[in-house]
Amino acid sequence: MRATSEAFIKAWETWSIEPVMAMRAPDCKQTMYPKNVGFAARTNEEFRTYFKSLDGVFSNARMTIDDYLAVNTEKKAVVRSTMRADAPWGLFENEYVWYLTFTEDGRLITEIVEFIDSLSTQEVRAKLQKYREKTGESH
Repeated sequence: MRATSEAFIKAWETWSIEPVMAMRAPDCKQTMYPKNVGFAARTNEEFRTYFKSLDGVFSNARMTIDDYLAVNTEKKAVVRSTMRADAPWGLFENEYVWYLTFTEDGRLITEIVEFIDSLSTQEVRAKLQKYREKTGESH
C-alpha cells in the first residue's frame, strides 16, 4: 500500500492522465471535499473528463508527501501532501489530504476521498477562468 500511495501522489507531478489513473482499480471512485469546492463521487471515466479540463495548465509540479498513515488490516491509508507547480499566472500551491482504500493486494486504489485547501482552490479557479477568458481557451 505504501508503494501504491507514493506512486499515486508522485503521478500528480506529471499532470498527465495516464500516470494519475495507473494506480486506480477499474471501479475506483473519487470524491473531492469540502463540498463548497469539491465534487460528488466520480467514476474513472468521469474523472478523466474532469482532468482533461486541466490539461496543459500546470507544469514543473512537485508533490511532497508530508505525512502517511496506513491501516493494513483495513486496506486504507491517509496521505497528507503539498503541491507546488508553475501555472500561466504564476506559482500554484495547494495542500491535500487523501483517504485511500485499496484492493486486497494493495496494488490498486478502489476509493479516493480527497480534501483540498478550499481557499487556495477558489483562488486558482478564479485565476484559471481569467486565464481562459484572456486566451480564448475553453475547457
